[in-house]
Amino acid sequence: WHGNTYSVSGTYYDSLLTTLGCDSIYVLNLTVNSTYEFTSYDTICQGDLYSWHGNTYSVSGTYYDSLLTTLGCDSIYVLNLTVDTIPTVDTASASETTICSNNPVTLTLNSYSGNLQWMQSTDYGSTWSEISGAIDTPYVYNATTTGIILFHAKVFNICGSDSSNNVSVTVNPAYEFTSYDTICQGDVYLWHGNYYNLSGIYYDSLITINNCDSVYNLNLFVNPLPYINLGNDTTINISDTININAGSEFNSYLWSNGSIDSIITVYGSMGQGIYTYYVTVTDINGCSNSDTIIITITTEDGYIELNNTIKVNIYPNPVQDKLNIEINGLIDNDLSIEFFDINGEKLLNKNFNNNSDVIYETIDLSNYANGVYFIIIKSSNLIKTEKIIKV
Repeated sequence: WHGNTYSVSGTYYDSLLTTLGCDSIYVLNLTVNSTYEFTSYDTICQGDLYSWHGNTYSVSGTYYDSLLTTLGCDSIYVLNLTVDTIPTVDTASASETTICSNNPVTLTLNSYSGNLQWMQSTDYGSTWSEISGAIDTPYVYNATTTGIILFHAKVFNICGSDSSNNVSVTVNPAYEFTSYDTICQGDVYLWHGNYYNLSGIYYDSLITINNCDSVYNLNLFVNPLPYINLGNDTTINISDTININAGSEFNSYLWSNGSIDSIITVYGSMGQGIYTYYVTVTDINGCSNSDTIIITITTEDGYIELNNTIKVNIYPNPVQDKLNIEINGLIDNDLSIEFFDINGEKLLNKNFNNNSDVIYETIDLSNYANGVYFIIIKSSNLIKTEKIIKV
């Protein structure tokens, strides 16, 4: 229009000068009418006919038609037609007919046309349910239930559906047992014919009558023994007392004197001698440990240890049967040898009237149990205490 091109609705202007020098104004009111395009999608089954815009179609394809609007513009129509075949399905099969639970089985369909969905039944075919996500062949099914499971392939589209033959798979149970246990340090744990003494996770498996695994898991934790220390061996005189403290952090206590308290008191008034006390403590985990302390009670004025002028030789130590005692330089006539076990019980007492400055004595220990013993040699106010190991 007037040398310009327009494609959008609107009002356009132009002006020219007349021969007399006056304006001639031109106004264009332009309306652009719409064209239309309509697209549709449809599906028919093989053998059917589809009627559209006066034509009949039976083959998949894209078809077109156009009409003029009342304003003289095109209206274009597009048809996308799909012709589906009747669903067909071939033979279904399973890779195994008997499996163990939590093991896979592969389902296979030889051929098919349509949409595939694997189905299952656990009540011998009375009811069927879809297997979620099972839309391919081959499909790997993981059996989490036991018993007889029936499978078939269902093939479908808008033209109908069809199903394959049923496939039967027997799922036998496999078992897994997990146990948790604790022991104390130094103990051993017997489990499935094996002994364990370290923390860890242990495994064993057995085969059921259906050739499936029974898996056993043991989670074993070894608790440390409680730490108990009664302190160093101590000497008191008969006028003293001493407390032996095992600590307050344990669940239970059992002393050699029968006490169940954490602290016991030893009284010097019990009389001169060597007293052995031991305690067994048990912690919150049920683990026990022991310690021993030796309390020596002397008289008020007290014995004194044999000095360097008196030689005492006790051998062999450790000893198996015969314990030899040799004393040199003794000037007193009276001498006693006392033999105690670790609990303070006196097992032997021998007195001598000495006529020589050298004494030889042999003690037969062959009938005594292996362990720790104590020997005390006393003369006047002199005393010698020695620990003896019997092996």
